[in-house]
Amino acid sequence: MADVNYCLILSEFPCLTGEVWAAWAQALLSSASIGLAYFAGAKGEALRRRKDRNMAMSYGFLVRPHLVSIWQSLAEARSRYVTSPGDDEAALKLLTVPPELNALLADMHHLDEAGHAVHRALMTLYDLREEIVENSYYVRCGGEIYDNDGNFEGLLQEPGDVDASFQIAMTAVGNARKLISNQLRE
Repeated sequence: MADVNYCLILSEFPCLTGEVWAAWAQALLSSASIGLAYFAGAKGEALRRRKDRNMAMSYGFLVRPHLVSIWQSLAEARSRYVTSPGDDEAALKLLTVPPELNALLADMHHLDEAGHAVHRALMTLYDLREEIVENSYYVRCGGEIYDNDGNFEGLLQEPGDVDASFQIAMTAVGNARKLISNQLRE
């Protein structure tokens, strides 16, 4: 049996055998499927980025009011602590993290750098609470640090400057708030 050649009508394309036409068709369809897969992947990546941006915005809108209230509580606690140093309980009550914000902490990674700033701000808040407690213990002990058993030798230190710690915490909360506000503007 003779080889049958197929030619395109109204074309100056050479006449080819069926096997060669099949190879050309396979090559063209493979190229088309690769292009389609690439553009579908790019579209999926764009959708994922848009979803991440929307998620970050929603968390930003949820977190920002809490940071504002924490900053205001810090300012009030600082003024109470400075005006009446013996009343540590009032300052400590103001330095609590709202439970709604605690519930959001696990998802702060959606905020990227702003989420890290929120974590740093909350850590400075916890450090400030600890410093106030240590400072009030030091004052209650008459300005001396007691270590009856010698277990804490070298660990107990003189109290730090709590007012400076307030300033550090307020700066950290303010920076986190600015980062979230900037992220929401984008």
